[in-house]
Amino acid sequence: MSTVKVTNSMTFDKLSSEEINGLLGQKGTDGNTMSMNSLSKAEIEVVTELLNVSLGSSSTVLSELLTEAVTVTTPMLQLKQKENLLTNLQAPFCVALGEFTGGIKGTQILAINNDDVETITELVDGTDSDLALQKLIQQMYTAVSQSMSTLLDKEIAYSLSGIDVVEKREDLSVEYFIEGDNVVEAAFQLKLGNHKNLSFHLCIPIQLVKQIVTIVNNSVGVNKPV
Repeated sequence: MSTVKVTNSMTFDKLSSEEINGLLGQKGTDGNTMSMNSLSKAEIEVVTELLNVSLGSSSTVLSELLTEAVTVTTPMLQLKQKENLLTNLQAPFCVALGEFTGGIKGTQILAINNDDVETITELVDGTDSDLALQKLIQQMYTAVSQSMSTLLDKEIAYSLSGIDVVEKREDLSVEYFIEGDNVVEAAFQLKLGNHKNLSFHLCIPIQLVKQIVTIVNNSVGVNKPV
């Protein structure tokens, strides 16, 4: 596995509860309904909107990197068992392992098929696919971590630990990086001006999702004593 480490750690002015509600389009979830092995509809909505806002914040910097107008689509979330992750991707494909630290803690896996990696390589530098993909993920998640820091009022850092190629679907093993049986898989696309869309699959442990939901609940005062 080729490795690279990049960190982003910034602090931003706190948003009010009303501003958080406006950005996330909801008023929190009922903490009493939270199960550590499943997600409620409200929890899925919270995480979907947070990913939509934070991933969308990367469109400007990615447009500059790819020299194309970039629009990030709203992620579509599914709760899956680990053995059923990334079944919609045809091997070979690339996986990038990353880690959040600070206000939220946990690993995630970002996957993209090899054809889309070739497109990224052509747009970035035309030669080194590993370097091109590293640049894209670094710049995307610098923007994402900044946006999450603002939304969650937490200092958040993201580290890209490594990128590898999965030659055969059965070679994919995530149990060393992701705890628990269930994982959230979020599918989204980068829509490029004059090229085909780039498809990404983001795998997030359910424990990390629960951390995010808890922070949002606390920010908007859910279940706090009056």
